[in-house]
Amino acid sequence: MPICVVMSSYVAASRVGGGGAAFVLPPLGVDPILIPTTLMGRHPGWGAPGGGAVAAEMFAGVLEGVEASGVFALCDAVLTGYFASPDQVEAAASAIDRIKAADRNFQ
Repeated sequence: MPICVVMSSYVAASRVGGGGAAFVLPPLGVDPILIPTTLMGRHPGWGAPGGGAVAAEMFAGVLEGVEASGVFALCDAVLTGYFASPDQVEAAASAIDRIKAADRNFQ
C-alpha cells in the first residue's frame, strides 16, 4: 500500500485538513501518516475551536520519530496543508528534503 506523509491540521469534530486526508486516503488504498500542525476540537469557522497550534519543536520531534521508524524511505507521497507558524514550515521543508533523499534501495 502506498504511504503518504500528511502534514496539516487535525480537527476532531470536522473532516477537514489532515484529519480529512486521514479519513479519505485509506479507502483509496493509501496509508496516511498524519503529522498534525494543530489540534482543535472543531473548525474555527464554527466559533472558538478549542485546542491550538502544535509547538514547532513538538512538530519537528514527531517528524524525527517518524523518520527514525524508517517511514521516510517508504514514503510515496507528501501532502501538506495548514501550517501554524514559519517554524513548522521550515521543519516540514527539511523533512521533505530528507524524504526525497531517503535511500529507497531495500534488501
